[in-house]
Amino acid sequence: MFNPFSAAVTAAGFAVNAGSKVIQIVGKRSSKAKLDLNHIRGINPILIHCFIADTNSPVVHPDGRGYKIPYLLNRVAIKNNGKLPAEFCEGYIAKDDRKDKVSWAVPSERVRTSIQPESTKELEIAAMLYLNPIEFNRLNQTLFDTSQYREVVLQLGIPTIISPTQSGIQIVLSLNRHIQPGRCTIEINYVDPDPLRVPIIINPQMDERGIFITLADK
Repeated sequence: MFNPFSAAVTAAGFAVNAGSKVIQIVGKRSSKAKLDLNHIRGINPILIHCFIADTNSPVVHPDGRGYKIPYLLNRVAIKNNGKLPAEFCEGYIAKDDRKDKVSWAVPSERVRTSIQPESTKELEIAAMLYLNPIEFNRLNQTLFDTSQYREVVLQLGIPTIISPTQSGIQIVLSLNRHIQPGRCTIEINYVDPDPLRVPIIINPQMDERGIFITLADK
């Protein structure tokens, strides 16, 4: 049998008259700022490149003699599910006893940003070396095959995974942080006294979409 009270409970913010009283149903959107993962947008891989100097390189770029190295940067989508702006949002990667600040994808708001209600911004977490000779050749106007590209990577000690500083991914490869695969936590401090903490795993390999970050069990 249809139960009108049960049906009403399923609708967030619906009020049911019970005699002279009004029962306020829980489940409304938070009346303050409330950050969470945007599960629909999830993790977004972005193709980027960094430069590494090599005096033996046949390639000369405006940055000098060396190579442009392709990476796939993983960004995590963060949404404000509250009714007020989430202000002073700062992102970190916490691992073991260390906590390093990372950057937002908005160039003018790398260190600290605001996220309006029902809006999403992306936090840059880490970038993995893209061992694709086609992209490497496009960047450097070379004709290397896979083995030649891998040889460059080994000879120059190019890191597999890098992480942005608070100023974002740096074009000069050596200016970025190196990071190892494993479990860590994304932490975002903002106006709410309780920061958003998201346990993640940085995997040693990316999938076919270029994603190597996955959510971990809490």
